[in-house]
Amino acid sequence: MPLKDLWRRSAREVRGMVKEGKVTSLDLIDECEARWKATEKFINATPIPCFDLARYKAAELLKSENFRKNIESSNSGGYLFGLPVVVKDTLAVEGVRFTEGSQVYRDRIASYSDPVVEVLERNGAIVIGKSNTSEFAAGSNTFNNVFGTTYNPFQTAKTAGGSSGGSAAALAAGQCWLAVGSDLGGSLRIPASFCGVVGLRPSLGIVPRSHPADTCPSPEELHSVNGPLARNCGDLELLLRAMKSTQGWTPECHPPENIFDLSPAEAEGRWLASQRIAWTPNLGLDIPVHQEVSSSFSSSVDWFRSQGCEISQAHISLEAGPDAFLILRAIDFAKV
Repeated sequence: MPLKDLWRRSAREVRGMVKEGKVTSLDLIDECEARWKATEKFINATPIPCFDLARYKAAELLKSENFRKNIESSNSGGYLFGLPVVVKDTLAVEGVRFTEGSQVYRDRIASYSDPVVEVLERNGAIVIGKSNTSEFAAGSNTFNNVFGTTYNPFQTAKTAGGSSGGSAAALAAGQCWLAVGSDLGGSLRIPASFCGVVGLRPSLGIVPRSHPADTCPSPEELHSVNGPLARNCGDLELLLRAMKSTQGWTPECHPPENIFDLSPAEAEGRWLASQRIAWTPNLGLDIPVHQEVSSSFSSSVDWFRSQGCEISQAHISLEAGPDAFLILRAIDFAKV
């Protein structure tokens, strides 16, 4: 199969090809670099590439005992086998430029790697670049005074959303199969929606915390979390497994130990039918929802109903939510 076709395939399919010996991590890095060269000038998604470092890391990975054991294992879980990953430029990668989209740090080189990067690398990920972000990840449109604006791959006159717009645009353009971002008030979910990919804001305690604290987060505070982006739900689940770690969180924030015990197929058969699910078209707020989005969402609700779930339209009161968010976020930024 021509390597030029690889970028169109799913992360799970490409991961399987690596495990079967049909391609190597080095082949995948070459494919990503070719797509980056073909698309980056139009979208400005990944302004900090690190392909040479990625090739060095991939060569080391291929010689490692951990890689060999996972190749031979019939249950390699969330191990990625050298799959290239793009991470948001709010996460440090040792030896790579680390600006957080700010002129304050425009020339900084990271002397360490963020905990989520360390966990990903232990699970066989290869970082190939840093994606663009709003300055300090503040904003739902991705632009800053260091690298400029990130554009939507489907219509470059439009925004990619933010603040993880670089990661979402890179995914949608085929620069990578998996990407990492962060989310306080929509920074994974907004760009995922705008760019036609999938983003998840994990619950506290599932993915490593970038800024560990001595105590469990207070419910009166806002907390950004790192999370996965992918082109489909199955690939997203693979990346979330590879990111899973309670590192940086105190025990009271830890999720149940068996949270990933069920495979997706098992979840559908053994878990879904017993669930009670509440849904809402607009969270009870006076916000516009595009008809195409509303129709697609309604179809998903119908699917869950067809699986035997008990579905109810309901929502908690969020009328004061927007004002509360702005106040709490201002307090959070005042601590920086």
